[in-house]
Amino acid sequence: TLTPIKNKVSKNVQEQYEKNPYPRWNIIIPPDLTKDQIKKGENLNILVAGCGTGQELVSIANHYPKANVTGIDLSLSSLAYTQQKINELGIKNAKILQADILEVHKLNQHFDLITSGGVLHHMQNPNAGWKALLSVLKDSGAMKIELYSEIARQSVVLCREWIKEQGLKATPDDMRKLRQDIMMMNDDSPLKKIQTFEDFSYMSMLRDLVFHAQEHRFTLPQLENILHDLDLSLISLTCKKTGIMPIYFKKYPDDPNSTNLKNWHQFETENPDIFKTMYSLSFNKGPTRKKPDWLYIK
Repeated sequence: TLTPIKNKVSKNVQEQYEKNPYPRWNIIIPPDLTKDQIKKGENLNILVAGCGTGQELVSIANHYPKANVTGIDLSLSSLAYTQQKINELGIKNAKILQADILEVHKLNQHFDLITSGGVLHHMQNPNAGWKALLSVLKDSGAMKIELYSEIARQSVVLCREWIKEQGLKATPDDMRKLRQDIMMMNDDSPLKKIQTFEDFSYMSMLRDLVFHAQEHRFTLPQLENILHDLDLSLISLTCKKTGIMPIYFKKYPDDPNSTNLKNWHQFETENPDIFKTMYSLSFNKGPTRKKPDWLYIK
């Protein structure tokens, strides 16, 4: 443990993930770097902020086998699963600590790469977490974050409102009741759309989906303003939904690096489900938009 968990919202989120570690996984994404990228990735300091059960951390440690990878998370249960996987897979270049992102400066270290997938939107103040991570990012470094889309998660918003109206709690019985009630609804019910999320089918993942202790959502215009206010340059915005990137590039051939958020906002408005997973943004400090030659983006 690096720091005690003090923030009230952080403690609520910690309690959730102690009971329901997220995500549950067995398969890691195989490395997809060139030999040159792997070579240039030697001795990088990488931080996975909010590493959860370690899926991303283990994948990154495999991608950059000679980098130094650090993971932090609120939940000891999640970190225990991460350590189990580190041991099982023989990972030698990763270490994990219990810590709040708000206290990340206490690592006394600066990083070439910081990733934080699906984490900042569960903080009391996402901007405060974002700034805390930037304070330990090297000037020459890069950062990758994933955040919820306001447009894509309207069915989640509707479901969370219905849960509140029904007085349901994040207990196994109430979560099972929610699933049964929704599955019994008429097909034209707007609540039925929540079933299209994979997380609907798994207890711990359902809790993360619609019973989370804290959730913020963003629009691309909001993110464009945040990047501007923090003096950050977008390297890329990636949509993880299969087949979307080629469609985007065909429609907007003048944006080969996928960095025009006005285009993306228009595209998402026309196709509201494309960021149902999350926005995936990569950026660096200052006005120079340059992807480090070791950086892996997918």
